[in-house]
Amino acid sequence: MVLDDFALFADNTGVKIQNIVRIIGYSVSFSIVCLVLMSSVTAQELEPRAYWITPRGSNAVYFGCTKLDGEVVFHPVLPFENVDARLTSAFLGYYRALDFFGRSANLTVTLPYVWGTEEGLFLNEFHSARLSGLADLQLRVSANLLGAKAMTPTEFLEFREDPGTVVGASLRVKVPSGKYSSSVLVNEGSNRWAFKPQIGLIQPIRKRFLIELALGAWLYTDNKEFLVDQTWSQDPLLSSEFHFVWRIRPATWASFDVNYFYGGRASLGEEKLPTIQGNSRFGGTVSVPITGGHSLRFAAGTGFVVRHGDNLDFFSVTYQFGWISGQ
Repeated sequence: MVLDDFALFADNTGVKIQNIVRIIGYSVSFSIVCLVLMSSVTAQELEPRAYWITPRGSNAVYFGCTKLDGEVVFHPVLPFENVDARLTSAFLGYYRALDFFGRSANLTVTLPYVWGTEEGLFLNEFHSARLSGLADLQLRVSANLLGAKAMTPTEFLEFREDPGTVVGASLRVKVPSGKYSSSVLVNEGSNRWAFKPQIGLIQPIRKRFLIELALGAWLYTDNKEFLVDQTWSQDPLLSSEFHFVWRIRPATWASFDVNYFYGGRASLGEEKLPTIQGNSRFGGTVSVPITGGHSLRFAAGTGFVVRHGDNLDFFSVTYQFGWISGQ
């Protein structure tokens, strides 16, 4: 999750540069993961604009709601069958842009709350669950490696007009802080740490169009309290993302998003489970400014290739407000 383009508003006679600088601290569109809930329920995000640059001192708060329907598997490497879920999440977060030794960097904190119902077969036995509780807290740090230094608002205006190639790296951490009980199969939290190092590329192809690529992998610690006395471990899960972004105007953009992820084979104790994932999702995202630093984001998508795990439809709406410290 990272701040995105600034919403620069003009009257019919045009906007002078001093007015742009004056309102830039109040008008911001926040590049939130279009599936904040998804990353608490599964490991895979569709995250357009994740490595876009923002001026140092930028801040944003955001909250929203995500709806998931279909075969939503909280532990997609386990042998669940005929799953039917109706889940909703409300999420709240904060973003801060930083100066990291002269390079652009940022920090994001997101806390989701999930509720709904899920039912299905596990080892040929029917199970159902009603969920309501906090999911795992998520932290993300990101730093630019190539293409942009830490910027003032004026410098950002110049960068936005001609961004060039941008390369960034990030680390996402899921903290085992969500609601969890070892006596049930389905929980809001995961009771384990998860880390995702990732590298991303933004490549302009024309003035208004960008291609974005990202490669990463989820790394997991063991859950030693799965079903009371079982140890659940999981191999790394490799992931890739592709986004085609159309910058319609400042702070208004749309993207086509697709990902692919492979691996993540799990073990219960010493027993390896034959549930390797090899799945893909696609969807779209639209970000629209409202006024004075407020904006809305809409995202939707579905499963495209499902070898094992989640096969679902999703829809997300996010409200965002941003400002720059000292402006």
